[in-house]
Amino acid sequence: VDALAGEEHAEVRRNLVIALSMFDPPGSPACELLSGILEGEEASTETGFEAALALTNARRTEGGPRLLAALSGPDSREYRDRALEALAVLGTDAPAGAAAEIERLFREGMDAGAFGFSADKSLEDRPEDGSFLPTHVAADEEFFALADILQAQP
Repeated sequence: VDALAGEEHAEVRRNLVIALSMFDPPGSPACELLSGILEGEEASTETGFEAALALTNARRTEGGPRLLAALSGPDSREYRDRALEALAVLGTDAPAGAAAEIERLFREGMDAGAFGFSADKSLEDRPEDGSFLPTHVAADEEFFALADILQAQP
């Protein structure tokens, strides 16, 4: 945390943020520093994206808006999958507009030729740490919204 606070080189800062994200979860001092990144000039950079991911790992919502922006920004293809996974971790604490953006991406995929989606609802299938998959905790309304998009396809 002290190294990041005093570092000026952008690439080194990004790598320090990535290193902090590997703590499970990052501690309170790290989270405060990461939140500060999202409030400053680095918010829209790769460092800001990594800070948002790290905060999500700590189940903190400050990174939600940055993750949402990553779904439709100029570098969205590079960041989209990681942002979607992190937004799923936030669940009902995801920022307003997240569901609409996910539906937009789903519709875009269907229009491009996808023919469906799969979701694992079996509670037998869990990560090694015993936590739930995003599909385990997703509200039925989220699945219904995706089903409506599927139904509207030609």
